[in-house]
Amino acid sequence: MKGTFAALAGGVAAALGFAAAWELKQGRGINREKLRRAVAGAKDTAQAVTEIDINTARREQLAALPGVSGELADRIMDNRPYRNKLDLLSRLIVSGDVYNSIKRRLHVDGSNDAVKTAS
Repeated sequence: MKGTFAALAGGVAAALGFAAAWELKQGRGINREKLRRAVAGAKDTAQAVTEIDINTARREQLAALPGVSGELADRIMDNRPYRNKLDLLSRLIVSGDVYNSIKRRLHVDGSNDAVKTAS
């Protein structure tokens, strides 16, 4: 899913670049500042939609999530490692409302691996 959104945002940035090149080729003037802002916005969108690994994310990345304060980011970091993102709820690290607002932006590397049990 994160690859899809990142590819979409990258495609938008590429389309803006091609449009600017076409305008220049046609001899039309372009507003470079507007183009620069549009490309920067597309890059920010691509960065915003990518998922972050809660086991390796920096404090700034966690605090940038909706509803996550600096104190909550510290609490998330203090309780690492996580087996999956639902551990945030089961360990009572975040509330259900905060979890619902950030769950699509989180993942845990290896969380798709089979659960290991004692033999």
